[in-house]
Amino acid sequence: MDDRFRILLVDDNPDDRVLICRALTREFPELAIVEVGDPVTLARALESGPFDLVITDYGLGFTDGFALLDSLKARWPDCPVILCTGTLSEEIAVEALRKGLDDYVLKDPRRFMRLPAAVRTAIDHARQRAAARAAERRYHELFDGAPVGLSRCLPDGRVLAANAAAARITGFPSVAALLDASVADLYADASDRARVIGALERGETLQDLEIQGRRQDGVLIWVSVNVRPMKDAAGHILTTSGASPTSPSGGSSSPSSGRRRRWKPSGCSRVGWPTISTTCSP
Repeated sequence: MDDRFRILLVDDNPDDRVLICRALTREFPELAIVEVGDPVTLARALESGPFDLVITDYGLGFTDGFALLDSLKARWPDCPVILCTGTLSEEIAVEALRKGLDDYVLKDPRRFMRLPAAVRTAIDHARQRAAARAAERRYHELFDGAPVGLSRCLPDGRVLAANAAAARITGFPSVAALLDASVADLYADASDRARVIGALERGETLQDLEIQGRRQDGVLIWVSVNVRPMKDAAGHILTTSGASPTSPSGGSSSPSSGRRRRWKPSGCSRVGWPTISTTCSP
């Protein structure tokens, strides 16, 4: 863990601030601490934020501990907050945790030594959450902006998520309209849907299976369905992926082979076909 981070320390007792600073700088030599002991310096510190973590006393003489916690979480929702206080009832502790407090440490000699570990854990968890949010943002940027159609659905055909390309390929006026549809309705022939589901249940992987699909406006198009099953430990289907229209502009053109449907070997993709990839969740 990178120990270079910035802490806001709010405590109106200067002796306690000295003890806290001493305990933390021993553990984190590169730590930067901004100390606050009155409302004026608190206001200045809040304007100079954000901080990587806030440590505050609960029984402050110039503000209420809960009021400060609410203010901090409203200003910096992702900033971890630790209470370091003399006494704290179980009821107050529970309420503080409900309001978003990350941890609390009592100032008695036996428990105070836990403060550096509490700081390390809170910072580590905050960084993990930030990394997870960044990864999720990148995923959604790729998902939403992909030039191929992408969707996520349940095994029964309900669509949980889709991007604009998927809506365009299937002829829906918007993603919201596609989310109200069923994947089953996009098959022109119900037997093709049954064939795909059967392959999934057998654990097979299908690639470039040409079948006829139906757009939202009823126009028939040929699609190349690629399906790879993912199952949980109980054998239930978790995910499938893929379909690519061979005639995305509409019409009932036949597949390149001239046959109604056929199996094709792995890796025989068609450059330029818009693709719909689907993910099904249990």
